Amino acid sequence: ERHPTQVSLSLSGACDGEIRVWNLRTRTTIGNVPNAHDGFIRGLTCNSDGDKFLSCGDDKLIKIWRMPTDIDRDRSEQIHKPIATFLGETAFTGISHQRYTD
Repeated sequence: ERHPTQVSLSLSGACDGEIRVWNLRTRTTIGNVPNAHDGFIRGLTCNSDGDKFLSCGDDKLIKIWRMPTDIDRDRSEQIHKPIATFLGETAFTGISHQRYTD
């Protein structure tokens, strides 16, 4: 998932439940969430301001996370806790955030 305001930022999710925030310009990870979900990350999206991102996975959870703020850092910031977690009845296969502009 690409960042809505920073062209050089992108999100990736893995089958082991890890999420990474990438600075594509420097080809470095600027943030990571180890064990964000139990199992596959199925969806990632940023909110319209770009200060938060949402994730969903096989564990039936949707989580909201804070985006790292220093995009030019030289080491990865570990993100430990979600801002909020929502439990669904079944596993999610994707997530989307509708960006609204006036």
